[in-house]
Amino acid sequence: MITLTLSKKTPEYNVELQAYSMTVEVLDSQGTEKEVFVKQKLTNFLDDSVTENFVAVCSPAQMEDLFKHSPAENTSYFRTSSISLVADNPELLEGIFNSIIYELHKLTKDLNILNAQTNHERYSITPDGARKLSIN
Repeated sequence: MITLTLSKKTPEYNVELQAYSMTVEVLDSQGTEKEVFVKQKLTNFLDDSVTENFVAVCSPAQMEDLFKHSPAENTSYFRTSSISLVADNPELLEGIFNSIIYELHKLTKDLNILNAQTNHERYSITPDGARKLSIN
């Protein structure tokens, strides 16, 4: 069974940002990788700065397709185990956190369903036709 253990830091007011911030991190995982958050790396070419923005909780396909910790060539998206959120008030951050919990729950259910599909049929395809090889 797939499980995730999260850490949520209580929202704190950040004077520099003039907003509340909160960090969510996957501390441990069983049956899957900890990098379940999609981020996008964007470059501001005016001042040559780079930002990494939280985009979503991964789908099962993104768990397979996206690189961890930095984007692959020809994409700006990657997976990570930690995100920082910023909002005008702590109630909004709590609402966002509750949405993240919902999406993580959905991800673990979907991954468990995919992992339960254990029988794989193998075929050999040639110009003469198809032949079933085995069931694993």
